[in-house]
Amino acid sequence: MLPLAAVLFYCRATASPSAPCLRVLFCFLSSQVCPTGDYLRKSHALIVTLGNAANAFLSAKLISLYATASGIYFSTEVFRQTPNKDAFLWNSITKSHFSNGLFSQSLELFCAMNSAGWLLDQFTVPIVAVACGEAGRHDFGMCIHGITLKCGPFMV
Repeated sequence: MLPLAAVLFYCRATASPSAPCLRVLFCFLSSQVCPTGDYLRKSHALIVTLGNAANAFLSAKLISLYATASGIYFSTEVFRQTPNKDAFLWNSITKSHFSNGLFSQSLELFCAMNSAGWLLDQFTVPIVAVACGEAGRHDFGMCIHGITLKCGPFMV
């Protein structure tokens, strides 16, 4: 596992938001089982400094790691500040809320995802279905079940 200081040094030494630098940073983020909030904030600052705040994969990784290490607030902020939200990013923030026991908020995010034009997919279905049960929204769960039966789980 690379220490954060080595990653920061390498990225500063290249002095550009190059693909190798992003690969090193992504590998660093991926290698952390549960990085501390300090590592995440420094990595996040580096991503923004290098001009990669709009990178959906890095944003999704940050959302997931923040939800694990620091709680949902920072995850929500990363999601809110990412300009081009795709289904991958929506699923990341929905799962982050779900993983933190915020089932009703997961369902609200799913509704917002639908309103933004993104449909249910094979990653969204299990999260939303279990969130419906946990939140006591069985009527909503039946609707999700019906849509999945009608259209299939691979609607995107």
